[in-house]
Amino acid sequence: MAYKKPNKALRNFRDRNKRAKSNAEADRRKIKRCYDLICKHFTDDEEVIGLWFVTPNVQLGCVTPLWMITMGRADKLLIFIENMIDGFHP
Repeated sequence: MAYKKPNKALRNFRDRNKRAKSNAEADRRKIKRCYDLICKHFTDDEEVIGLWFVTPNVQLGCVTPLWMITMGRADKLLIFIENMIDGFHP
């Protein structure tokens, strides 16, 4: 039997799957960076760090940082954390 090239739909599916995996890896890096910055800012006090992630924050629109991560907004949270540490508060 002769080799058949995968049809276009299958190739598109594979491409989307590769992009999704790379996006997930990028999101994991952003989340880890958020966590590392908060740990550094709060001097590794686990209780305070845990509370920070689950307490609604007025500067984030009264949502929790954990909610922002869950909704795919880790990039905006990372910018917020970097600005907070640098002393910029909108």
